[in-house]
Amino acid sequence: MKRLLRSLCPAVTMATALLATGACTVDSSERPLTVFAASSMTEVMQELALAFERERAGTRVRFNHAGSQVLRLQIERGAAADVFVSANREHAESLAGAGFADRVTPVAHNELVLVVPLENPAGLNTFADLVRADRIVIADPAVPAGQYTAALLSRAEEVMAESFGTRVLARVVSRENNVRLARAKVELGEADAAIIYRSDALSGARVRAIEIPLDVNVRAEYVAAVISDSSHHEQARAFVEFMLSVGGQAIFERHGFSAGVAS
Repeated sequence: MKRLLRSLCPAVTMATALLATGACTVDSSERPLTVFAASSMTEVMQELALAFERERAGTRVRFNHAGSQVLRLQIERGAAADVFVSANREHAESLAGAGFADRVTPVAHNELVLVVPLENPAGLNTFADLVRADRIVIADPAVPAGQYTAALLSRAEEVMAESFGTRVLARVVSRENNVRLARAKVELGEADAAIIYRSDALSGARVRAIEIPLDVNVRAEYVAAVISDSSHHEQARAFVEFMLSVGGQAIFERHGFSAGVAS
């Protein structure tokens, strides 16, 4: 299934491309391999791309990073993509079910952590201390990180002190569209704490991570799918396979992710 915007010239921005009708043409074989990947994968994807390009001379990889739900919508509306890497399975399987993408493959896992400013003015040292914070930031329920956070707080409501999850939610001052924005609130001193992915805590220089107990934490699954009408289908499949290779998985682990093939 060929979609409308495959013929748009590369000077058209992604946002404009979603509305344009396409008045110019470009040879799709000259376009780089385009990977739509969740915002929380920004740094790890850059390193994966460099390693992949070294292995396959002449290959170029470019990225479009946003919330997984935004990327899914862009693809559904015709944005030119070759690979979709989502922070949860639901969005990728929705695309596959509608014929936009091929088989969905787990490539990595992540966990949630609590982050506080380096100065830690609220004096939070454990996850249980979170109920003492005045300003908490979490991800919006519309994005995968927000859904994982909701599941985490639901578990905490059952396992930890009475009404723990409810008390935490009462102190939430902002719900952000991605975990990078949540982390930024803490880095700028606009929040006492935020719940974000472990990988994003590692890449943040001005935050300190606090572990969340295993009995309440949740595991985030990242999955990849090749877009069905990709003009670089062979390269797209090779990129997914590279993410699953020993070298690819080692790159994920350096950035705070865990193996995609783990149970």
